[in-house]
Amino acid sequence: MCAVHAGTAKHLIRNGANGAKVAVTLWNTGQEAFRPQVYGDRITIERRITGSGSSKYRVFNAQGRVVSEKRDDMQVLRADAFVCGLVACIT
Repeated sequence: MCAVHAGTAKHLIRNGANGAKVAVTLWNTGQEAFRPQVYGDRITIERRITGSGSSKYRVFNAQGRVVSEKRDDMQVLRADAFVCGLVACIT
């Protein structure tokens, strides 16, 4: 369950700011690791939100390199690899 709920994504932006960034880093280890040859031992999912309410997603590997900027890829990662309430908070 998420601790913070907003009516729209732009409600997550502080007053006076142009945008916001939400990032969640997940450990990617063990037998159930998701594509460890691509992501390594950590996966970071980042969402940037603009003042207009639009969003951009990026998925990073353990070295901090962008693996994907497609929301669909983030959805596949979530569905196939993690049953984690934290990831649900950023969708």
